[in-house]
Amino acid sequence: MLEIEKLLIEVNAIREKYEYIIRITGEKFNVFEILGLQTSEVRLHSSFIAELLDTKGSHGQGDKFLLLFIEQLKNPNQNSDESEKNQIIITEFDYSSSRSHVEYFTSKISENGENGGRIDILVEDSKKKHIIIENKIYALDQPSQLKRYKNFDKNAILLYLNLIGDKPQKDSYIDLEINKDFHIISYKEHILPWLSNCLKEATSLPSIRETIHQYINLIKKLTNQSTYQTMKEDIVTLITKNSGNLQNAKEVANNFDYAKAKILWNFWNELEKALIECQIELEKITETVNEEKTLNCFKSNFNERSIFFGLYSKEVYREGDIVIRWGCELGLNINVGFIIWEKGKKGIAVNSNFTKSTQITKLIYDCDGKYKSHKHFLGIQYTEPQLNFDEFNSEAIFNLADKDKLKQTVQKIAEKAKKDIQFFEENLKRYIASDIEN
Repeated sequence: MLEIEKLLIEVNAIREKYEYIIRITGEKFNVFEILGLQTSEVRLHSSFIAELLDTKGSHGQGDKFLLLFIEQLKNPNQNSDESEKNQIIITEFDYSSSRSHVEYFTSKISENGENGGRIDILVEDSKKKHIIIENKIYALDQPSQLKRYKNFDKNAILLYLNLIGDKPQKDSYIDLEINKDFHIISYKEHILPWLSNCLKEATSLPSIRETIHQYINLIKKLTNQSTYQTMKEDIVTLITKNSGNLQNAKEVANNFDYAKAKILWNFWNELEKALIECQIELEKITETVNEEKTLNCFKSNFNERSIFFGLYSKEVYREGDIVIRWGCELGLNINVGFIIWEKGKKGIAVNSNFTKSTQITKLIYDCDGKYKSHKHFLGIQYTEPQLNFDEFNSEAIFNLADKDKLKQTVQKIAEKAKKDIQFFEENLKRYIASDIEN
């Protein structure tokens, strides 16, 4: 046990070191990830690269970034024994007159698939000479794709760009020869060094500098070169340092799902106490949580659980076979809100006679505008803070291991539940009555 504790202390030291670096550098904040663009080939990667390569681009730096790109192709990795072999030398190209295009339409794809299509990035000079870039992040190669682009201009410099320099599928380039008819370049060996050089040139241009810096951090993450990756490598080095560390790491891994189940079970126990302290009567029904359900949800794929479970209040409304309760329920996240049952089943039946759904839903929305209807919830929202037990990878989740922070979290949920239930009960008759009058 002491050896396992020692290993965890050492892992924690590594984690804290790199989290400090990430915090002071702001690496975790990335506008492209926030906007959900991190893997978008057209909307982000092709557009961003093409803009830098465009001599008339909004950066206002003329052909400066384009020339740096050409230089990078000539010297992809000066420390590599293969650098001379991998050189791509572009001559007789009028850089100053060139323009860049994204998703350039050549023509409709021919029946044999060897002509036409859209080129990801096309750099064209005034003499109609071309640099063609086929850009791949995670998309699959299309049949005859590179062949089509080479047929568009047999004299063009054709570049196949992907994250780490993988070869394209054979049916994409057919009879073309690598390093003769087209060249393979990568974000890791070509784009990242090029962007670093662009960053140096943009030192006095804060908007351009910071945007390129954000993009560099994203590419590092996509090519496994981020600070997180370095942290992972240090932890792996520690684990594989000796047989004892490796065995102890395996024991930790073997018991991690049980640890997650314990955190979740502690959450339910503390929440139940907090709800009772707030004078919310709970009702034991089929979906009520128990320790077995909590453990089982981590034994299989979390997203494939057959039921949702949680804690539920006494009825706040009943009409015939219709019952509404406040509930706190585990989906992928912990959700709270007002749940409806009809004939003992969650949700409203297709042929339901329940006529007051609209009025009651409006009541719930007026209680808190964050409520949204969803499946069997008339009104649902995440807890604050959001607790995602599926990903199990947030500060809010980790804080549940701290008894004081756990109590603060459940107290906040319980107090809001009390407030929302009171609003519901105090205004229910008025909302229903107003609808009758109308």
